[in-house]
Amino acid sequence: MALSLRCKRLLRLSIPSRHFLRSCSTTLPEKKGLVLGVYSDDECGGLELTPAAQKYNQISQGKLLEQLKL
Repeated sequence: MALSLRCKRLLRLSIPSRHFLRSCSTTLPEKKGLVLGVYSDDECGGLELTPAAQKYNQISQGKLLEQLKL
C-alpha cells in the first residue's frame, strides 16, 4: 500500500489534557508508552503504517490496523 510522498500526511492523535496532566504528576508510578506512525492519503483515503507500526500490527495479529479503520 505505497503512497506517493506528496500524498502522505502524518496523522496526529490528540491526547486529552487530563491524561497529559495526570502523566506529569509525581505521585503516580512511572508508566511506559508506545508511539506508532500512520500516513494517510487524502486522495485515496488509504492508510500506510510506518515500519514500527507494521511490526506491531503483525505482533497484534492485525488489531492495530483494524482499530484504525473503525
